[in-house]
Amino acid sequence: KLITASDCQLAVSRYPKFAYNASSGGGWGTVQQLADNKLQITFDASELSIPDLNWRTASVLGLPIPPPLNIAIKPKTFEGVLDLGTGQLDMNFSADFDFTVGSLYRAPSLKVDTTLTTEHSAGQIHKADGQRLSDGQVK
Repeated sequence: KLITASDCQLAVSRYPKFAYNASSGGGWGTVQQLADNKLQITFDASELSIPDLNWRTASVLGLPIPPPLNIAIKPKTFEGVLDLGTGQLDMNFSADFDFTVGSLYRAPSLKVDTTLTTEHSAGQIHKADGQRLSDGQVK
C-alpha cells in the first residue's frame, strides 16, 4: 500500500521547490519476488490518487499557490524495484502534469518521466536525498 506524505517537495525545471502536502493520496500495488532478495513493485496508475498542487496543498517560497492556479498529476506508470538487503527503492514514474488557471486557460500536458529513489538524486539545479527502507517505510 502506498500512502503519500504531508512533507513532500516537488522540483520542476528552474522554479524554486514546491512544498507539497500530498497526504490525501495513495493506492495499492502488487509485489513480485525477484532474484537476489529484491521485489518488483507495480502500481495500477488508474488506481493511484495523487492530490493536485493548488492553494490547499502547495506553496512556493512559503506562499500558497494563488487560486485559481492548479496542477493536476495524472500518473501513467509507477513501478520499480526494492532491494530488501539494502532498503534501496527505485521507482519509475511517468505522468502528465496538467496546468490550469480556473476555466480560463489549460496548458498542454507536461510529460514527466523520472525515477523516484531513496538514494541521492541531482539535476543541473536541484538535488535531494531520500531515505532507505526503515520499519516498512521509505521516503
